Amino acid sequence: MENRFYLRDLSNFSVAEGTSRKFFIDRIEILVGVSCMAEEVGRITHYFSKISVAVIEVTNGSLKVGDTIQIKGATTDLTQKVDSMEVDHASVEEAEAGQSIGMKVSDHVREHDKVFLVNE
Repeated sequence: MENRFYLRDLSNFSVAEGTSRKFFIDRIEILVGVSCMAEEVGRITHYFSKISVAVIEVTNGSLKVGDTIQIKGATTDLTQKVDSMEVDHASVEEAEAGQSIGMKVSDHVREHDKVFLVNE
């Protein structure tokens, strides 16, 4: 199991006066060896279990083929690359906020799971 920390998980930590939160995050990245930065880009609105396809509503920023995402929910914790995605059964390279995309996923996901863009 991978150890991952995200900026949202560190919101309750206080840092010494005069020390920036960015400095604190950078130190954790060095110690743990993973990126601490992830941006929430959307949520799962549907999952087709027979074909392992998730419908993701992009709510912030954009998603591109080749990006690494993490899908996180109450019982879900999945990290994978975006190999391909479709909008209205047409293959697309990028999806912007407001669009819903279909994407093959490697494990079961659930409605309302959050989707994060992992900055590596």
